[in-house]
Amino acid sequence: MRYLETTIQTLQKLFKEGWVVQCGLSGKDSLCVAHCAVEALKGALEDDINCMGRLHLVTTNTTLDN
Repeated sequence: MRYLETTIQTLQKLFKEGWVVQCGLSGKDSLCVAHCAVEALKGALEDDINCMGRLHLVTTNTTLDN
């Protein structure tokens, strides 16, 4: 749980500094990162409604199944 909170706090700091964060969604791991990014953006906007950070989510379909 500590890693999850640290990841969200790190991303939240980036959003508050005006960074653009982009996540590519292609599987379970990237979905977890994207979820952390969405939670971080929500938190940054709750702290400062004028937060200038941006989040871009890009979906990919590799058509490869394990």
